[in-house]
Amino acid sequence: MRLVVQECTYPGSALRPGDRVQWRLERGAYRLYREGDGPLAHAQFASPDVDRDGRRANGDSAVLVGLVGECKSKGWRLVLRAAEGEEWVPMT
Repeated sequence: MRLVVQECTYPGSALRPGDRVQWRLERGAYRLYREGDGPLAHAQFASPDVDRDGRRANGDSAVLVGLVGECKSKGWRLVLRAAEGEEWVPMT
């Protein structure tokens, strides 16, 4: 599923609104990669730890679309939306 960055206010992040991104399940967490960065790209963002089925320790699914990350005290946010022509289907 392709996603698009809608908002990213994290300092030092290379993500900009309109960037196309994809999640990959690697080393026990979902890692967010920007499309076109090449095979040696570094992850731009990571979810909390998950198991093989994408579930967190409390049994909930990781949040991978919408408001993905937020640090309210600093005003930092990462918001993703489905790319045009793509439909988001939440994991069950």
